[in-house]
Amino acid sequence: MFAFFKRLKDRLKKLIDDYGYVALAVYWAIFLSTLGVFYIALERGVDVGALIERMGMEWGEAAEKTGTVAVAYAATKILQPLRILLTLALVPPVGTWWNKRKAAGQETPETLETPAATEGDAD
Repeated sequence: MFAFFKRLKDRLKKLIDDYGYVALAVYWAIFLSTLGVFYIALERGVDVGALIERMGMEWGEAAEKTGTVAVAYAATKILQPLRILLTLALVPPVGTWWNKRKAAGQETPETLETPAATEGDAD
């Protein structure tokens, strides 16, 4: 099982090397979204421990005695393999979209230029 996680992390590192900031942005967006969802769920009274145990992962008794942010972080870390898989799936299309958008913006640099002020415009 640990070999699988190591391969996932290695693929994530290669993805970050290939796509740079786009890969990091997608990874952190998924991380922060997951953390936020767990935090809100815990604040609303959802039994996150039961949900994680239903997924076949362990949820310790100590997690229930800690603060909301700590429990949300622990739940987010437990789902790290799923977050990495989601990142691996999303980064190539997002990177392609970003590069097309960036290239389209660079094709028309004259739209960024401002015309020089003429002498007749001065008051």
